[in-house]
Amino acid sequence: MQTEYSTAEIANHFDLHPNTIRFYEKMGLMPPISRKSNGYRLYTDHHLLHVRLIRTGFQSEILASNLRHQIVDIIKATANGDYLKARRLTYRYLDNLHFEEDNARESILITKELLARIDTGESEVLFVNRQSAADHLKITKNVLREWERSGLLTVQTNSQGHHLYRETDIQRAKIIRTLRSAHYSMIAILRMLNAVDNDRQVDILKVIDTPEDDIIYVTDRFITTLKGAKEDATKLLELLTELEEHHQ
Repeated sequence: MQTEYSTAEIANHFDLHPNTIRFYEKMGLMPPISRKSNGYRLYTDHHLLHVRLIRTGFQSEILASNLRHQIVDIIKATANGDYLKARRLTYRYLDNLHFEEDNARESILITKELLARIDTGESEVLFVNRQSAADHLKITKNVLREWERSGLLTVQTNSQGHHLYRETDIQRAKIIRTLRSAHYSMIAILRMLNAVDNDRQVDILKVIDTPEDDIIYVTDRFITTLKGAKEDATKLLELLTELEEHHQ
């Protein structure tokens, strides 16, 4: 005989507000929930296990490459009792996590190669305005301006106020572009670039994945977050098996 739970009881089990459980139901993330004669929701052990699946899936807040939406699809398929689809989506999600991690690590290798090409001495001016530099880098002028405002890139200006993009600036911008395309945050990139400016032999993978600030976002330690997400995906597969057996 299954234990029965109220909304408050199942919420307390996970240290959540009851409205969070109601939100899950509203968003189609919960299996069908029966009600008592007085209209109160009636949850079972199956719902308890399903909420554990939801919490596990949402534990890693990775927004890159639609990964968050993939978790939602997995949970909805499970809520509908389509465990075959949910398992297939989870394997696809896990493959995408592996791809993201490989891409993130490859961007570090590319960064090392680009850093090795940068001459710390005075270099030739290649472009005399932001638009030309942005076109060369195949990014928008606004993106380039944002990098400059964030301190990722510092360029000189001439007496007419034109921005002077030297060869070293363009190489640095290519590093930023590479890491941004791999979903590293600008804070993490700035931390790494500052470390490299002080020591060209620094371990950039370690620096870029080790925040020093009190406020930390997932993209500030992207590699670590991806590792955690892969572990969570493995747990999702285990929970799917348990839910399917419990459902039978």
